[in-house]
Amino acid sequence: MIADFKKLTTAINKGVDFLYEHQYPSGEFCCYIASDDDMQNDITTDSCVFPTAVIGLCLQTLPKTIQTARILEKICIFLQYQMMRGGVWNFFTVRNPLFKVNPPDLDTTVMASKVLIGCGVEFPDNERIFLYNRSRNGLFYTWITTRLKNKLDPIYLKLILREFKYPIRNILYWTRNESGKYDIDGVVNANVLYALGLNEDTRGIIPFLKSILYTNAEDDCDKWYRNPFTYYYFLSRNFNRGIDELVPEETVIIEKVLARASVTGLLGDSLLDTALGATALINAGYRGDRLDKAIHLLLESQNVRGYWPRRSFYYSGPSKAMGWGSEELTTAYCLEAIMAYIRLRYGVSDKSS
Repeated sequence: MIADFKKLTTAINKGVDFLYEHQYPSGEFCCYIASDDDMQNDITTDSCVFPTAVIGLCLQTLPKTIQTARILEKICIFLQYQMMRGGVWNFFTVRNPLFKVNPPDLDTTVMASKVLIGCGVEFPDNERIFLYNRSRNGLFYTWITTRLKNKLDPIYLKLILREFKYPIRNILYWTRNESGKYDIDGVVNANVLYALGLNEDTRGIIPFLKSILYTNAEDDCDKWYRNPFTYYYFLSRNFNRGIDELVPEETVIIEKVLARASVTGLLGDSLLDTALGATALINAGYRGDRLDKAIHLLLESQNVRGYWPRRSFYYSGPSKAMGWGSEELTTAYCLEAIMAYIRLRYGVSDKSS
């Protein structure tokens, strides 16, 4: 049964109210790190750019209201303040002690760039920075770090010289963490494709993304995103960009998501999975009743204060020793899924009101 329009819009309004009330004065949103997926153990807050940028992207899919406009305005101010040379971003904020040793990355840069573009905010053209971090096989490295072939670009040179400001700490950072300077990650490359579109510079990403699906490597294709539903979601965002090479993968995504569907409407293992899976199904062209069940579950699971429960969204590495997430992050993805459902079932296409 198709979800009631009034219930859908009420859920969105309550979720936006929650985000509006819980945004920091700086524009940042809260993010936690914890040692378990439900984020109940060893939990503490962490100041990061990435979650706030992701929330901004989700909000840009909602109708434009006074509240969403104010939230996005503050997010843009926050992102502008956190921006580094050449229009790139670090995962950590400038007030986080790890900012000094953690290099900027393409994933955070994609998210922040798309938010500013969507809000009409100008910032330096960073496409060449992306291309400097392309490997010989056409895939993109996650980290924006020293690549000898790009030593003549003054902006890039100034950007990477920060690595040598704290050489010992920099070496220890790479040896003590699960990350590496030459990491090539599946979700990150899907996001680069989403940012740059398909062209001669990004064409090498396509077979890589396909191979992940057909070898069932979704939960091990990326050091940071260890959940297959995350891969389905981010890959599916490229389906609406007119990339003909990915048309066959729409059916594959639908089959894989529905294979993890429960009679209760749950997709995957959590409400966050359900939101990601529902959006992926819609992006892939699915219109069946299991989508209705998933949305009904989201509506029934919303807290009276307007949020959905926190859940680990990405991790510190393959060991999954720590995960990042928050009520705000889960809520943003649930709102995006519900809005996509409204547009699908009720033909609402205008993003302004």
